[in-house]
Amino acid sequence: NAGGEVPKVLWEIDLSRLEINDFIRQELSGTLFCGKYHGRDVAVKLLEWGRDGRSTPEQIAQLGEPLRDVANAWHQMDHPSIAKLVGAFIGNSPPPDTTSFVLVEHLTGGTLKDYLIKHMERKLSYKNSSTLHWQWREG
Repeated sequence: NAGGEVPKVLWEIDLSRLEINDFIRQELSGTLFCGKYHGRDVAVKLLEWGRDGRSTPEQIAQLGEPLRDVANAWHQMDHPSIAKLVGAFIGNSPPPDTTSFVLVEHLTGGTLKDYLIKHMERKLSYKNSSTLHWQWREG
C-alpha cells in the first residue's frame, strides 16, 4: 500500500505518510525506531522477515497471518494501560521485499522492565506497588 493508496483495513498504514527517525534499539523480533505518522509521534517496529536467507516465501507469508490477527484485535482496544496501535503494514511481496511495520503511540518513560531494572535496588513505595498491582490485575 505504498504511494498513497487507500488502506484495505482500518489499521493498515499508508507508507508514504511514515517518517522513520531515530534508532532506539535492535531487538530479537526487529528494530525499534522513533518516527512520525500523519505528524503524530509513534514508535516504529521494523520487522524484516526472510533476511536470514533461509526462509521460504511460504514461511514468510505464514508470519504475516498472526500479525494480521493481532492488529485486528489490538486496533479495537481502548484501555489506559495498553499502548494504542496506530497501524501496521504487512509486507507480502516475495523476498527481499517482505518488510513489515508496526506503529504504536509513542510513550515516554520506557517499559515496565526498564522501570523495574532502574529501581531494583530499592523497594517500591506502597502506593506504586498498589498501582502496579492494580494495573496488572486490570490487564
